Amino acid sequence: MLKAKTGVKKKELPASQDLKKFDKVSKTAPQVRVGYPASELGGRKYPGSVAPVISVAVWNEFGTKNIPARSFLRSVLAERRREHRNAIRKIAEAGIRGGDMLKLLNVLGLQVVGQIQQRITSLREPPNKPSTIRRKKTDNPLIDTGFLRSSTTFELRRGKNGKTKKD
Repeated sequence: MLKAKTGVKKKELPASQDLKKFDKVSKTAPQVRVGYPASELGGRKYPGSVAPVISVAVWNEFGTKNIPARSFLRSVLAERRREHRNAIRKIAEAGIRGGDMLKLLNVLGLQVVGQIQQRITSLREPPNKPSTIRRKKTDNPLIDTGFLRSSTTFELRRGKNGKTKKD
């Protein structure tokens, strides 16, 4: 244990062996990407449209001239930032110790997908126009057929370029 210069906190520093392992792991660490990755959706089109799912997601997340922004991705990531950081920290620590990072990232990917899907389900503001509610027969701004919600997914990648499949 080493004391910080302020003398207020004690901070445990990793052994130099762990620092070397961390350097190696961080350069080749697998990644999880959550949302609407083209590689997972295969260019899937929105039902009754020529628009890819990713386009519909972007239009709703950021808004357009005719659609108000209804954040369901950025808002989840912002609100759960500390939780996600802690999970990533634990995954990195597992990688240093030789643990199965892909398995842990798979769990994290599933959790974040669930959080995004829950936000899509619960989001109510800004509301749809009355004409849209009549057409959709629901007042949920992000759900018409449920296709956007069910298309939310994740992918795992090995290192910076190597893609791997979900288990």
